[in-house]
Amino acid sequence: MFFGFIKKIINLLKSYKKAVNEVVYPRVGIGSTSVGIGSTSVGIGSTSVGIGSTSVGIGSTSVGIGSTSQPFSFALHCSKQIDDLLNESMSMEVNGKVYISQDHATSGYMRNEDLWCADLDITCLSPWNSSGGHKKAGTLLTPRHVIGAAHYEYSVGAVVRFVEKNGTVHDRTVTGKARHPDYKPHYPDLTIYTLDSDLPSTIKPCSVMPSNYKSYLDNTSKIKIPCLGLDQEEKALIIDWSAGGRMRTPTDSKRRIFHENKIGGDSGNPAFLVFDGELVLVTVWTYGGAGGGTPVADYISDINAMITTADIQAGVSTNYTVTEADFNSINK
Repeated sequence: MFFGFIKKIINLLKSYKKAVNEVVYPRVGIGSTSVGIGSTSVGIGSTSVGIGSTSVGIGSTSVGIGSTSQPFSFALHCSKQIDDLLNESMSMEVNGKVYISQDHATSGYMRNEDLWCADLDITCLSPWNSSGGHKKAGTLLTPRHVIGAAHYEYSVGAVVRFVEKNGTVHDRTVTGKARHPDYKPHYPDLTIYTLDSDLPSTIKPCSVMPSNYKSYLDNTSKIKIPCLGLDQEEKALIIDWSAGGRMRTPTDSKRRIFHENKIGGDSGNPAFLVFDGELVLVTVWTYGGAGGGTPVADYISDINAMITTADIQAGVSTNYTVTEADFNSINK
């Protein structure tokens, strides 16, 4: 009689499973438990079944019917990395500027503690160079290499500046550079610079979008992934990622607080996804409006070859390569 009752319960569960069209992989054990149907539990001997809580336990091992764990969502993770830092009370004036003050002449930089992304390490950003001042931006890819836009370059001999979290300044001189060999205005719009020495570990290079990033995307997802982008004024802007190196204007009200169109002089500034608290370079600005540029993920091997070419011009062999972000790491 008992097992007849259990059979009926299991048949009900199978019907429920079919109704909601979910696939589960139950684990069954024989031992001692209790029975719960809906919100009422019934004890029969020493065995238990749960319906309504969408889980079944036969023995000491439980069976999950209809309560499978959610798979990792790359889009949701990257969205929350930025969205969780925002609130409606923020403003561009108070929370959007990387620095409260910048004095390029005296190398004086005071970081904004109220910056919406102040918890992120953004020391890979260069706020100044001797060729373009606050323009012709560059971003640190390795301890000794900078990436920028090919159509907006600085020359060998230029000084490039980086600033630690505590405001300590480090200047380096460009000793070699390599533009993408296939560059035609304005694609692939990438140039690599070799510096005269490594930056210290307190200046953290960014990783880059991996070449296999598309395998992590869910084409059915309606989640719009935000990016952190910079401009010539060192404002931390938010843009929604469209695909490749293309961006679009955000529709979310909190993201729009920190959105501005890109204009002349912004070229070379970076756009990042944020993954597991780290910056992942998507592109450097070529185009205005919401912004867009060459997708670095499509040119990983070329960028590494450009590092070698720039090193040869500089008369060094650094053996550095870019670091591709490991999107599997969140599950490790």
